Amino acid sequence: MSGRLLTPVTGQIRYSRTVNIGENQLTVSFQTKDKILPYGIYPRRLISYLCKYITSTKAKNPKIKLPKNKLNFLKEVLNINYVCGKNDTLMINNQLRAFAECLLSIHYSNPNDKSRKQRDAIKFFDGDCSWLYDEKQEWLGEISLSEEMFDLIKSSAVPISEQAVNTFTNSRKLDIFNYFTYQNYNLHLKRMDHYFGLEDLYNLFGSGISSINEFRRV
Repeated sequence: MSGRLLTPVTGQIRYSRTVNIGENQLTVSFQTKDKILPYGIYPRRLISYLCKYITSTKAKNPKIKLPKNKLNFLKEVLNINYVCGKNDTLMINNQLRAFAECLLSIHYSNPNDKSRKQRDAIKFFDGDCSWLYDEKQEWLGEISLSEEMFDLIKSSAVPISEQAVNTFTNSRKLDIFNYFTYQNYNLHLKRMDHYFGLEDLYNLFGSGISSINEFRRV
C-alpha cells in the first residue's frame, strides 16, 4: 500500500494511493489545478447525498435535485444546523470547491466492463457548478453529474450508515467506520474472520499523522 502527493511541472497537484486486494491492486488518484485537494466532512456528506438520490430514485439521468436555496442545502445536505459565520462559510465553500474542481482516476489491476472499469481523470460534475460555492452567484437548485461519475455511482455504490455520515464531524473517523462496516459485511457473507494489521490501516488512513504510534493513539 502506498500514498503519494505529487506536484508535476504542469502545476497540477495529484494524490495517489494504491491498496492490495488479494493478489490484485486498486489505485485511486485525485488531481487538481486548484491549490487544494478535496478534504473535510462536507464533501463526504455531499457525495453521500448524491449516491442516495441516484439509488433511491433509480435515476435515469445524471441531473440531481438540490434544496431550493443555499440555506436549505447547508441544513438538509451538509447537516449544518446553525447560522454560519464568515470563517465557517469560507471553510465550507473551500471544501465544496476543492471537491467540485478535482479529477478522479480509478485503476484496477484486474479490470472488467462492469463495476471495475478503468476511470481516467473524470469530473464529479458536468459544466460550471461554481454557484455551489460562490456566494455571489444565484443558487440553481439542480446539479448535473458527469456521465462517468453517474455510471460509477450506479455500478459501484454500497450501503453506508446515514447516521454516521450526519453525526461524525471527523472525516478520518467516518472513513474508518465506513471501511470496517463494509469489510465486516463481506466477511460475514463469507463466514470469515480477518486480522487488520495496524500498519496497513495506517497506510490507508494515516495521512497527516507523523508516525504509526501517533496513529494508534488517534
